[in-house]
Amino acid sequence: MGAVAQKHLYIRGVDTPIWDAAERIAKRNGTSVSQLVIDALAEHLPKAAEKPVQESPRWADLGADAANAA
Repeated sequence: MGAVAQKHLYIRGVDTPIWDAAERIAKRNGTSVSQLVIDALAEHLPKAAEKPVQESPRWADLGADAANAA
């Protein structure tokens, strides 16, 4: 397992039931909420991006402005 990067996710109060459901599902599946969120983002981001980036690293330029993309 690689290094762990600490990121913080703040949710709105109205989204607490979604977070609670995520915790229940993660626990039932023997995984973490963090992994559940990453899996959901990995599925959603290519659909949300105007033009998904195929190069490696996979997510480096996804959603970047064309002017800022390397």
